[in-house]
Amino acid sequence: MKTIDDRIAATQTRITQQRRGKWKTWVQPNPIGIVANILGGGDAQRVEQAIGDLELNRGELHRRRAAVETQTREQVLGLVLEIERLERSIVAMQSAQAANAQRLAVIEVGYKFGQGSTVEMMALWQAVEAEKGRIGEVENDRSQAIQKLATMTNYDVPLAER
Repeated sequence: MKTIDDRIAATQTRITQQRRGKWKTWVQPNPIGIVANILGGGDAQRVEQAIGDLELNRGELHRRRAAVETQTREQVLGLVLEIERLERSIVAMQSAQAANAQRLAVIEVGYKFGQGSTVEMMALWQAVEAEKGRIGEVENDRSQAIQKLATMTNYDVPLAER
């Protein structure tokens, strides 16, 4: 967007320069040129046409800037919604993990007193580790989305929020 803003400013500067220098088209030693300006076909007309072209270019740049702004706004909104979805998912997974940890603790007590098999316990422990891994993946996805959002909005995210 900064590039487009710079181009708009440069175009405006060129328009201003053309308008300021327009009077020079009337001051010339060539009488044919003066007559051509009076009749609408000389240097004055070319300067007016150049100004018109620059104004059209400026209008196109404004339109392009608005399109980029809209696209950026939609991308930011999409990222914010994705971050919220990931955070809800993390909370739900952590809640399920806490419930499963309590259930596992009860089963472990029974295992210590001879109930259940080692194969069943290994499967439960493996499931708990897999659940931790999935939570880590979702947290990583959330962190990446936050970084992408920070990059798009030029916001420096503190380490604690990443």
